[in-house]
Amino acid sequence: ECLSEAVNTPSKDEVESKQNEVPDAKKTRSSYSLFFQAERQLIMNDLCPELRSLVNYESYLDDAITHPELPARYRNAGIANPLIVMRKERRKHRKVHGKIGFIQLCHMIADRWKTSDSETKSYFKSLAMADLLRFKKEEDSISRKANINSQPHVHPSISDTNFVNRTHNGEIAGVRKTPSDMLAELHQGKETNRATSKYHQYETSKYHQYESAVHPPQVMPEESVK
Repeated sequence: ECLSEAVNTPSKDEVESKQNEVPDAKKTRSSYSLFFQAERQLIMNDLCPELRSLVNYESYLDDAITHPELPARYRNAGIANPLIVMRKERRKHRKVHGKIGFIQLCHMIADRWKTSDSETKSYFKSLAMADLLRFKKEEDSISRKANINSQPHVHPSISDTNFVNRTHNGEIAGVRKTPSDMLAELHQGKETNRATSKYHQYETSKYHQYESAVHPPQVMPEESVK
C-alpha cells in the first residue's frame, strides 16, 4: 500500500508543470445544449425535489442575460447559470437516482424542444450568443497569459550602474554582506593601495640609483686663477 502511494505521488517537476499549465477555454454550447441543461434540471426537480435543497450555485439562470426575458417556466427553478458556473474538473461518480434513464430523458427533452414556442427558442439562441462571447473573452485572457509565460526572463545589463553596485555589495549573488565584511574589504583595499604606493617609491629610488651609477654627474674643471 505504501509502495502504491509512493508511485502515485507526483514529482516536484510534475506539480510545477501542472501549476504553470494554462487551462483551455470551455467550449461553446449550442442553443439546444443550453436548453437541454435547463430542461434536465426542471425534470429532476419534479422527480427528485429533495435534491434541489442540497445544491447551491453561485449564480442562477435568472441572472444570465437581461434580454430577451427569461421564460416564466425557468424562473426561480434553481437552474445554474451556464455562463458562470463552469465545471473545471471531471465530476466524481455519483449514485444513480434511478428515477429516469438517460435515453428516456433525451427523448423527452428532444420532444419538448420540437414543441417549444418561439419565445423559448429565442431566449436560448441569445444565451448561446452570450456563451460565444464568454468563450472569446476566455480565449483572449488565456492567450495573454501564455504570451507572458513564454517570454524569457530579462536580466539587468552588466553595464548597469545599479547592477554593478548591487553585485559589489553581494546582493545579486544572494549573500548580503554584513557591515563588518564591508569594513574589512575597505581596510584591505587601503592596505593594497598603501603597499602599491610603497612599491612604486622603491622602484623609483632603485631607478635613480641605477642612473647615478651608469651616468655619474660630470664635474666641471675649475678655471685657473689668473
